[in-house]
Amino acid sequence: LTSAGALLIPMLFVYYIAMWGWKETTLGGMVMNTKLVRDRGREINFAAATVRSLATIISTVALGLGFAWSAVSRNKKSWHDHIAGTNVVRIPEGAQIK
Repeated sequence: LTSAGALLIPMLFVYYIAMWGWKETTLGGMVMNTKLVRDRGREINFAAATVRSLATIISTVALGLGFAWSAVSRNKKSWHDHIAGTNVVRIPEGAQIK
């Protein structure tokens, strides 16, 4: 990796952790009207956001199978959602994001 590429990966982790912990969504999630929630109705905190972000490494290094799993699983959860105890949900039209 180049020095710029070596910085990109940690910057992405910081971005996702910050956005999920602060707004429960990302800029893309805002456009798609989705947000991240924890199992059993608990709010997302920075610890859960960090676990989910780091767990994406597992979903990625397994040839992306962790992401594809959400397409075939009964509850539509990726591996990193199972690990972190999170779900991506659609926000009802007109509802406020945190």
